[in-house]
Amino acid sequence: MHSDQILHFLSLTKAPQAVFAEEDAVLLSKLPGLLLAYSPQHPELMAKKIFEILSSSPAYADLHRVCIAKRIGLSNCLLVLSSEQSGSAPNRLAPGYSCFVKPESTLLQMKSTDIRTFPNASEVVQSFYEKGEPAQRSIKRIAESGFFAGICLPLMIANRSMGYLFLNSRTTHFAELRPVDYCILAFLQAMTTLAMSHELASNEYFDLAEKYEADYLGDFFNIVSLEESLGRHFQSLGVSCEVKFEQQIVGDFLFSAGQLAQVASRYVRATRASKLHIRILGLTGHSLHCQLEGDGTEEKTMPLDQLLKDCRLLRVETSLRKNTLDLRMLCDPAVNQRPYRYSLDSTKIPEKQRVN
Repeated sequence: MHSDQILHFLSLTKAPQAVFAEEDAVLLSKLPGLLLAYSPQHPELMAKKIFEILSSSPAYADLHRVCIAKRIGLSNCLLVLSSEQSGSAPNRLAPGYSCFVKPESTLLQMKSTDIRTFPNASEVVQSFYEKGEPAQRSIKRIAESGFFAGICLPLMIANRSMGYLFLNSRTTHFAELRPVDYCILAFLQAMTTLAMSHELASNEYFDLAEKYEADYLGDFFNIVSLEESLGRHFQSLGVSCEVKFEQQIVGDFLFSAGQLAQVASRYVRATRASKLHIRILGLTGHSLHCQLEGDGTEEKTMPLDQLLKDCRLLRVETSLRKNTLDLRMLCDPAVNQRPYRYSLDSTKIPEKQRVN
């Protein structure tokens, strides 16, 4: 499985034991260059720069992949900002790739001072199968792409998890890091966070995520809990809210109720609606299609700037006609749990019916 250690503590306590070879000193001198390498127009190039710096050192000759991912606001969905790998195989986790992790995932519990290593991606995948669960999509793709082991460094701003830096190898275990490696990785973590801070912190919704964490972190879709949490939210705004299925959705999937609540709140304020109807129209691939309709004013009088800004930051696709707003939200079908069907009888609580 994986091993978590306190990176900054180890970088200090092992520093007296560290033997800085010439190539290590050269590598360290190159890392501040990450601050100059960042381009707001091309953030996807940052992983390539990190890859070039690390792989230029013999100590990191077995590095074969670098990936930077950020958390999308009001969710536990990770979005790949930058990714670079060696070889000619297609990059299955390229920039723009997104994936939910379960709310109880230990990845989300990592502290700013932590470093995580896992010696064998295939063993991690196998551990899911042994529990009768499908493997989480990203780690499965990493294993299928031939990456053997990995290192994960959390990227935090104001002690808040904003993203992660992943390093992977096809040959080495990363099990026995040298004392000097802890110093190098701690400095790499700091330089990457600073260089990518604009991308990582371009999201103003983590304060809301803390406030509404119990109800709104992306969990498995459940129409009952969704109606309850949205009902409480809009009742405090003096707005009646109804959630309705337009068609049956088969299977289990992760999605963020917080994103839906945030966009719907902006919509209600923009249209001055007192009644809100939320329709769940269907699930297509990794997209949940929803529709918001209220009794407020029509499109020509709606202040849309803030609403559209929200949707762009939250990676929610929108289209608007009159007083109806169409949403296509990121989701992950059938992740880490057996699928089941939901009853559409709105007069009773839907029961989970296992699919054989």
